[in-house]
Amino acid sequence: MLQSLIKVAIIVLSFKFVWMEMLSKCIGHKNVCTPTFKKESPKLTQYEFLEKNDLQCCKNILVSDHNIHFIQKGLFSKFVELVNLSLHNLPLEGEAIKNSLGKGLNLTHLRLENVGLNNTLLESLLPSLPKTLKLLSLMNNSLTYFSTNFISNTTVKTLDLSQNQNITMMLDKEALSLTHLDLSHSNCEWKTSQESKPVCKIPNLLVLNFAGNRLNLSTFDNRNDENCFWFLMSLDLSLCDLTEPITNESFSFFPNLTSLNLDGISNIEQFPSFQNTERLTKLSLNDVKYFVNPTLKNMNIFKNLHKLRRLEMQYWELSLWGETELTVLFSPMIKTLEHLDLKSTGISTIPLVIKEMDELTKLILTSNNISSWSSISENTNKNLKALFMEWNLIETVDPHSIPKRVFDLSLEGNPFLCTCELMPYKNWVKERKLTKIIKDWASKYRCSKPHQWAGKTLDKFRPKITDCQEFNAYVITAIVLCFLMVIIVIATNIYSRRRKQNILKKFQYTHDSSEKRKLLSSS
Repeated sequence: MLQSLIKVAIIVLSFKFVWMEMLSKCIGHKNVCTPTFKKESPKLTQYEFLEKNDLQCCKNILVSDHNIHFIQKGLFSKFVELVNLSLHNLPLEGEAIKNSLGKGLNLTHLRLENVGLNNTLLESLLPSLPKTLKLLSLMNNSLTYFSTNFISNTTVKTLDLSQNQNITMMLDKEALSLTHLDLSHSNCEWKTSQESKPVCKIPNLLVLNFAGNRLNLSTFDNRNDENCFWFLMSLDLSLCDLTEPITNESFSFFPNLTSLNLDGISNIEQFPSFQNTERLTKLSLNDVKYFVNPTLKNMNIFKNLHKLRRLEMQYWELSLWGETELTVLFSPMIKTLEHLDLKSTGISTIPLVIKEMDELTKLILTSNNISSWSSISENTNKNLKALFMEWNLIETVDPHSIPKRVFDLSLEGNPFLCTCELMPYKNWVKERKLTKIIKDWASKYRCSKPHQWAGKTLDKFRPKITDCQEFNAYVITAIVLCFLMVIIVIATNIYSRRRKQNILKKFQYTHDSSEKRKLLSSS
């Protein structure tokens, strides 16, 4: 019994020693291992990794953009610590990839992107996939078919099939581990198995990217036993070709949705009320092909979004909206909004309602017609850190109009008036040591006026201190007082001198008279 315990102890100590030696050996080893090729048409073997890497320490391998036609059999099984393998833009064959994986791999992330996979090659590769896999990316290949049966017995949580042309997604077996699915720009078609009692095959799906596809919205936006989208938290439908229009009742069956992307959507009959998506925290409506007039109905399109933290509205036409209408539009999210993007919306000033957004950290007002503003100042928006106002009509900047915590202020492309009025802004940037802005002055910031500075970069605008000396009332008063004091001193000195001279003359006259009297009396 004692001998057995001693043997176990020796084995444990030996394993610990080996593990500690390997650990110390890998300390300081770079995170991503890449091969080094010496030929124009290289083969990928372990020797391409040995020059700069230790095979026992590589946890992440990236091979990208090489003209590889051969991979050593069982190559990646030689990397005992490998968990993340990424092969990008390689003219490979599925058989080569399959043979290179080998056995005993504990991969958690596998990316085979633009490596020439087709349906047949993929099906031959599937049995070789590690059971530990959490992420599988097969984007930009030649796949036309994918079944949930392929991953039903795996632990894959994230599946990326984007940019495969004309792919059919077959929901024929439950994939309980799948939580993230990307089918963007794949011209995807959904199909379900013919069952007497249909059930959801991906019941734990939380994130779906369906951007750039043709879509019948009712496929997602309904409530039945087959609908897998009831629990979705994030949905991306940007640039989708909708076969039926969005209406006021759209998106009524996504009660758990927190993020919705509708960028570039064109088929809109009515703006949705978002009545049943009150949990939304992120809403992206950039470049929607729908002219939103400032009507009472449109002013209340966000009335149910009291938890919204991020709102993007690029390319909306807001030039016809007055301060009152904009206040009503944004009022539901005043207390929660952290990120607001109003790029290219035609506004000519910063809306007054923005100063009430105390939680705002990032404000984007790029490419508008703003020349000056008074709605925000150093005493408003206490959490605002980033303010982007590139390509507006701003000629000068008053530092007192910038909220105190802003450190990322971008004003490139504005027609700056390079006069002394601009110096407080330049001094403000230097005092706060905003090195990125100072660096950008040399290339992205230019003077437009006056003519002697026109076209020159802002870093070259360095007027003399005396040229921009401020003569305020206090300075003028001080100068006048000093001048008066000098006059008084001079007048006092003149008066004193003349008085002394008069006294001296009087004394001299008295003295001379006394002498004369003495002479007369003696005679």
